[in-house]
Order: sequence, then C-alpha cells, then structure tokens
Amino acid sequence: MGFVESQCARCGGSGWVIVEKQGLSAARRCECSEVESAARTLERARIPINYQDDSFDNFSHRDSAELRLIHTQLAGYVRDFPNSNRPDCCSLASLAPGKPTSRSLSCAV
Repeated sequence: MGFVESQCARCGGSGWVIVEKQGLSAARRCECSEVESAARTLERARIPINYQDDSFDNFSHRDSAELRLIHTQLAGYVRDFPNSNRPDCCSLASLAPGKPTSRSLSCAV
C-alpha cells in the first residue's frame, strides 16, 4: 500500500489524521485514503478503457428479449446485494461468454 495523495491538507499525504476524544488521542484513516483505495481497486480490476463507462443505465438491449432479461436479473442482484436471495441464475456465468454484451454487463456489475 503506497502513500495517499500528498496534496491532502488534512493528513499531509500520510493517510492518517490524529483525533482527540475525551482527552485521548487516536489515529484514524483520512477521508482521502478512501478515495485512493477506490481508485486502486478500480485500477486492479483491469477493466479495458472502452468498458470503463459501462453501466446498467447505458446498456443497450439491442431489441433482444434475452439481453433484457439478463440485464434485469443482474441489475436486481446488484441492487439487493449483499442481501439478495436470488438463485445462481443471476450469475455472470449465465451470460454468453466472449460476447461484447456480456463484457459490458460484467463491467457494469
């Protein structure tokens, strides 16, 4: 884990801020480290550039009932996660492997 943004006025780039509560000092993670963590997670996902803006909102069904069904199932699964009791029919494995549409929906998830 590297350093967070060195421009942060709160932590000076350490990722930690000192807080005092009831006469005691403690360190807690700075808010900037959460932003950095999210950026690193997205980078490690290695989503190709042409799929990075894919979402459920901009997915095209291309007039396919099958794609519409898969889209609806996956969007519901993500909406309810982690409290979803849905069967495995909503897994990414149900998508046609290798098709651009399956990659688009995979990236949206």
